[in-house]
Amino acid sequence: RTRPVKEIASTALELSEVAQSGDAKVVRLAGQLLEDREEEVRRAGSTLMVRVAGRGDQQAFEVCSQLLQHRSALVRKSALEVLGKVAYEGDHRARDEILHMLGDRDP
Repeated sequence: RTRPVKEIASTALELSEVAQSGDAKVVRLAGQLLEDREEEVRRAGSTLMVRVAGRGDQQAFEVCSQLLQHRSALVRKSALEVLGKVAYEGDHRARDEILHMLGDRDP
């Protein structure tokens, strides 16, 4: 890693304050941060995703859905939490993803 964890997380949080709503590049970046091994970076990625994507953002849904297949249970957990925040209430696809993950027994 070339940059300290706190610097990465801080930069992501700063970006969440200035990025345009729905910015596809920022949503992809947030998805990359959700894959980080450091919890602080994943939390910053979560905040960035939720603030920029907002409810119903299709790209955020797709990024989170893909991360639900990640080998790391911590990444899957982060993606699941974000999915719950960006999905519209009553979104059947999100509900199905969440219900499927509730049965995930991988530690």
